[in-house]
Amino acid sequence: MAKNNSLIVIITAFLVQSLIFSLVKAASTNITTDQHALLALKDHITYDPANLMAKNWSTNTSICTWIGVTCGVRHHRVRVLNISCFGLGGTVPPQLGNLSFLQLLDIRNNSFSGSLPDELAQLRRLKLVNFMFSSFHVEIPSWFGSLSKLQYMFLNNNNLVGTIPLSLGNMSSLQVLDLSFNQLSGTIPSSIFQISSLERLNLSYNQLSDSFPSINFNLPSLQVIHFKSNSLSGGLPSHICNYLPNLKMLALSRNMFDGQIPSTISKCQQLQMLSLSYNNFIGYIPKEIGNMTMLKKLYLGINELQGEIPHELGSLARLEVLSLRNNILTGTIPSRIFNLSSLRMMDFTDNSLTGNLPPENMCQHLPVLQELYMSGNKLTGRIPNNLWQCSNLQIVSLSFNQFEGSIPRDIGNLTLINQLFLGYNNLIGTI
Repeated sequence: MAKNNSLIVIITAFLVQSLIFSLVKAASTNITTDQHALLALKDHITYDPANLMAKNWSTNTSICTWIGVTCGVRHHRVRVLNISCFGLGGTVPPQLGNLSFLQLLDIRNNSFSGSLPDELAQLRRLKLVNFMFSSFHVEIPSWFGSLSKLQYMFLNNNNLVGTIPLSLGNMSSLQVLDLSFNQLSGTIPSSIFQISSLERLNLSYNQLSDSFPSINFNLPSLQVIHFKSNSLSGGLPSHICNYLPNLKMLALSRNMFDGQIPSTISKCQQLQMLSLSYNNFIGYIPKEIGNMTMLKKLYLGINELQGEIPHELGSLARLEVLSLRNNILTGTIPSRIFNLSSLRMMDFTDNSLTGNLPPENMCQHLPVLQELYMSGNKLTGRIPNNLWQCSNLQIVSLSFNQFEGSIPRDIGNLTLINQLFLGYNNLIGTI
């Protein structure tokens, strides 16, 4: 019993000591500490053409009145540092990590370079970091993973190199992660897909490789995945939509994915944009895509897809953009597609499609059509006269087909037209 009492006393003393240490540490930082941190930042500014810092960051006034600085009402400590779009150049000093009450750090649209100091890991209250459109040419520090309250992280449009740290998966509050337009390489860590709060993930325009990361956790919050313009390869996993019930945008164009498009892609019932163009997909277009009734934009062009266009695509009543260009598609264009009244752009360029265009009511059923691309096929018959009644048409490309007949004067009704291609057909007459 005496030993137990002694143990209780020791533990109690330790807890009291820890509490006192925490209080002393909290008391050791104050508004003066914040001032020193901001003055250190001012000293690291090497380019300030408008003299914003010199004019506004003066020790003669409270830092809470400085341009770009917002203090909290309760603690009177720096809560927001927003010096975005000031046209500044320089580096980030380690003293910035002493802004212990900082929740928002926004230095975007400047020319900051150099390193991202480890001391920034001390900013445990941070909810937003925005370094986009800067000039950082470093690896992403692993300490970002310790910022458990961070909700928005924008590091896009820099010159970041190296791999994506596994530790980013520890940011349990993260909602938006944007690392696009950098020079990141290596694989996409699957740890990112363990962040249950994640809503938008943009890794586009990097040099990422290997396969699509495995997803083994339900992610009802995730709505946007942008992986376009990388070097990802392999097939799309058949279970890709099993854990993404609310995904609205999947952009994977300009990669090296191959194999067939899995029919289970239709399980992403909330998908509004599906972009799989500029890859090496083979096989048929899954007819199950016709069940994705929320779809507005469908990009499957620049692949090696074959067979006929599924007539089920005519069920996509909300579809605005349909691009199937540069494949090996054959057969006729399903008539139901010409009844999709929301279509603004239709692109079937460079396939082996045959048959005629619908002879009647084409414009009536396509009232908002602006762009029509059908060049490089084997389409025959006459160009329907009603086509020239589609008053919203801006681009018409029907060249390199087998259309015949005359070019009617009604073509002049297209008052918004700026590109018209009818060459390399069997047309006669003059406008």
